Amino acid sequence: MPNLNHRTSSPRSLLKKRQTKVRLRRHQMQFFSLKKRHYIEAVVESSAKPVVEATAELSNEATTATLDNQALCPDQLVG
Repeated sequence: MPNLNHRTSSPRSLLKKRQTKVRLRRHQMQFFSLKKRHYIEAVVESSAKPVVEATAELSNEATTATLDNQALCPDQLVG
């Protein structure tokens, strides 16, 4: 049973609660803007890579994948 005599919504406590919310929201906005900036930088760096290099990487990955599949026995492929 809560104590009904205890007044939790005093003007002082409401003010403190509101200030805490504002401070947390401000901190959150700073964090997300920083995170977004890092993400944009990462995207720009990755898109600055030459397309030829990226396609070469993809073809290398495809050949290794086919070699891995050939290394498996037919029994393993059926599962």
